[in-house]
Amino acid sequence: MSAHTRQLGKQAMDALEKAVLSALVDAENGECFNVRNCEGGDKHGQACISNITGIYSGGSMNQAIAQGTLQYLTLRAKILWRNPTDIDLPTAGESWLANENLVSEPTFDALSSQQPTHQRMETSMDPFVKHNGIVAPINRVNIDTDQIIPKQFLKRIERTGFGQFLFNDWRFNEDGSPKSDFILNKPGYEDASILVAGRNFGSGSSREHAPWALQDYGFRCIIAPSFADIFFNNCFQNGVLPVVLPEDVVNRILDKAEANPGYTLNVDLDGQRVWDSDEEISAAFEIESFRRYLLLNGLDDIGLTLAQEDAISAFESNRSPHGGTLTVGVK
Repeated sequence: MSAHTRQLGKQAMDALEKAVLSALVDAENGECFNVRNCEGGDKHGQACISNITGIYSGGSMNQAIAQGTLQYLTLRAKILWRNPTDIDLPTAGESWLANENLVSEPTFDALSSQQPTHQRMETSMDPFVKHNGIVAPINRVNIDTDQIIPKQFLKRIERTGFGQFLFNDWRFNEDGSPKSDFILNKPGYEDASILVAGRNFGSGSSREHAPWALQDYGFRCIIAPSFADIFFNNCFQNGVLPVVLPEDVVNRILDKAEANPGYTLNVDLDGQRVWDSDEEISAAFEIESFRRYLLLNGLDDIGLTLAQEDAISAFESNRSPHGGTLTVGVK
């Protein structure tokens, strides 16, 4: 590799860092995060990316490695954006180069060790066994995910904090003041943790932000005559129990909850039953046994996998350093 090419490579790395840092400044000023949002405008940001992904030839630094560098720096920038005081980016052209004098594969190990552990996404859920809570009745059918969490609030990079935007267009006026006629703004329903609604709840966009918003607001259980399939599946991955009951039973619950603010239900996942205090409402519900097991134990797909962590570690420890071939019993 010529000295000129090495210098161009270092300049490209420096340029990308400046683009990322500039984007962070923009983010702190309230502007949307974007790697290309840097000094000199989009053209300069695109040039930074193009230099890294396209300047090298002959396998000196292939595009996959270059793209990995870009993805890594973008991730670091997002982490800094959330907690600017926690991490300092390395000095330009230094930490992500294996050798300062020779552009080669970035040294990710040392860099990744600097990431704070509290930034890792929480994978466990609260188990759902039995729940007693106030019922919030929304007597509408076809409540879609854009009403549950409107699209303008999907830009957050965390899974938390969406509860404040739940049913935003129904809960708030344009000036941000609460709409007094919406159920969650009425006295007696403020601490509701069971939502009861009409058929086909959660239709529309497949956004997982919908159960995130419901769970973050405080809802543990949604009762309806039917659910949209994707929303139904997403609920189980986020610790929210969707219960399907006959429409006549749901209508009776809606009527009682509307007439009696503070009306409560008991939901027993273990016994698969819903009932109120005087047992005028008492109904059994069906749930797939495997999903029931996961909720009872507070497990999503990741948690279920991590339950086998010891077995996975044992398997990985016996793999060849070149991958693919087990070394158990081989001498």
